[in-house]
Parts: sequence; C-alpha cells; structure tokens
Amino acid sequence: MDLVVTVPKALWVAWLLEGDAAGQPETGEEWVFRTYGQRPTAEPGDRLYIVAWNLVRGYAPVTRVDRCGTGNVWGIFRKAGAVACTIGEEVIGFRGWRRRWWDRALETPFPSWETACLPKRELGFVELVRRQRVPLQCLCGRLPDYLPNVQPGRVCYGCAPCGRILRAIAGMLPGEMPREWNSVIEDLSRGR
Repeated sequence: MDLVVTVPKALWVAWLLEGDAAGQPETGEEWVFRTYGQRPTAEPGDRLYIVAWNLVRGYAPVTRVDRCGTGNVWGIFRKAGAVACTIGEEVIGFRGWRRRWWDRALETPFPSWETACLPKRELGFVELVRRQRVPLQCLCGRLPDYLPNVQPGRVCYGCAPCGRILRAIAGMLPGEMPREWNSVIEDLSRGR
C-alpha cells in the first residue's frame, strides 16, 4: 500500500541532502524515514510519497519497513528510483503516515519539486546548501541522532541550532558572510 509522510519544514534541506532524491545519481545507500505509532502498512515496491511545504513533492519505492530502535518507532526504507511528481492540490503537513488518498492518474511531473512554494529566504538557503556540497564544520558543535549518515564534526544541516544559524547566513548580505560562501551568494544574485 502506498504511503504518504511529511518532512517538517525545518528538516527539508537536510532531507534534500540525504541522497538518492529525484534526479540524483544512485548512491547505493539505503535511507530511512522514521515514524511512530502503528507499523506502516507499506511493502517492498510500494511508493512512499513525501509532502513538504504543503505540496506532494514526489515518491520513492519502499525497500522495507522495520523497527528503528525501541518502542513504536518504525523506519520506512528507500534507495534510488525517486520520482518528482505532485497532485495539484495543497496538502497540509501531518505527523505519522497516511495511505495515499488520490488516484495515481492525478500525478503530474514536478520539475521544481525542491523549491516550489518555498519562501524567498528558504529558497536562498536551499540553493546555498545545494551548491555548497563540501561538508562544513558543524556550527553548533553537536550532532543530532536523527541524522545517522552524517559523520561527527560535519555540518548537521537538520539540527535546530545549525538550521537557525544557516538560515540567518542565507539572509545575510554577501559582505557579512563567511568568505567561502561569498562567491555562492554573488552567483545567486547574478542569477547563475
């Protein structure tokens, strides 16, 4: 059964950087979306749809569903094969998972899936992080446990302290930014 989950707004950029997203080369890694409560009803080959910023952004084929840790924490696992698509209606984010409620015939390609309907400040942040692929030193000095694929001492794009700092950087003028980010901001301002 196809499922739908929401990536919280504060974690959208971290989720984009996981790998094997739509349009990206295959990494061979397996990625997990954690949820709580009842066991998700998906089976290998079903689709896991992602909602972010009030839109369906696409799906990836499910490889397995397994317990993650203790209690009712479940992981919905995926690898390569993600497809960017949307359904043309607003979907308010929610916790947990839901069954897909629309007919697949309503799905349309979504080339701007990463940035559509994001606020201007968030757009700049997504573009900065997308271009800055070299891992940066973690800005807050700690690594959240929900980003298991990030090595200690590397930037934790998804943790709240780093997210706030990086969003503030994305809103700064080029002269106020760390030197290594100035050229990225200049390119953005020229529309490159």
